[in-house]
Amino acid sequence: MKRRTLITHASAAAICTPNLLLASQRDRERRVQAARIHLILNGSRILPIMLLAMTAAGPLGWNLRKSYPQFPVASALLGALGLNALRTMLPDRLAGAVPWGDVFLYQNLLAMRPISSTPLPKKCTVTHDDLEWQIKQRARKLALRNVPSLGALFKTRVGRAYATQAELIVFLRPTLVKEP
Repeated sequence: MKRRTLITHASAAAICTPNLLLASQRDRERRVQAARIHLILNGSRILPIMLLAMTAAGPLGWNLRKSYPQFPVASALLGALGLNALRTMLPDRLAGAVPWGDVFLYQNLLAMRPISSTPLPKKCTVTHDDLEWQIKQRARKLALRNVPSLGALFKTRVGRAYATQAELIVFLRPTLVKEP
């Protein structure tokens, strides 16, 4: 694409959304696209129903059956328009992150096995391929029925989770952001 065409399109987009920078946080979040978390593995699309963490306090997790705010992980256009100033980009939020656990897939359940004694942060972000979903709720205690044995549950590793003080960042491979 020619440089002038790119500048023209970026300028037009900035002119068409002049109130985006002046909008409140709630207004900005309404404009964000929301979608269900999905994982593409071996050519098939999987819609996980739960993100489960097997902690010392018992199983904690998030319900993934609803839509969450979805953002591009890395976008040159967002940076060119100055729109990345509206939220902290994922590579910046990864500063100081430590490995928290491994992520496994069992049918349509994502299970995390902790490798760290760090407590589970309040917020959670899931990233896969070029998308990022933000779960802004605290993990809840889960009462599980029909859970397979731990050997079957922790069989297919699909990613890794990293923890900062503010959030848990789950990388479902592949992803565009380099893990710490």
